[in-house]
Amino acid sequence: MELAASFFEQARLAALDEPSRRRALYGLACARLLLAQDEKELARARNLWETWRAESPPGGDGEDPKFMAGVLSQYRPGFLLKDMKAACDKECDKRLMEKEEEVRRIIQRQVQALEDIHREIQEKKKGLSNY
Repeated sequence: MELAASFFEQARLAALDEPSRRRALYGLACARLLLAQDEKELARARNLWETWRAESPPGGDGEDPKFMAGVLSQYRPGFLLKDMKAACDKECDKRLMEKEEEVRRIIQRQVQALEDIHREIQEKKKGLSNY
């Protein structure tokens, strides 16, 4: 993908006409969005995207910024997804520990109740054997 971004950058700089330059900018913006590894790179990629969007004529030359606007607003790059997954994993681990503790307490109460029943039965047996 880095190679693609490099090619699109070269094509943008070497383009002889505006439509070709704009298509190369579009490709570069898409590649940079996919390659973003942190917030700073993501901001630069979105700036490239906005530059392309602002320069696209109404109706475009085959590209339509309005078509991709909804997608871009929902786009989450890999590094953000990793952060979100880590946060989810942490929350899941916390919930799992809480549930395990809850189950442990329930089992302890049940064991205690069974021990109480067993003790009562033993006391009754002891009382009956005295007769």
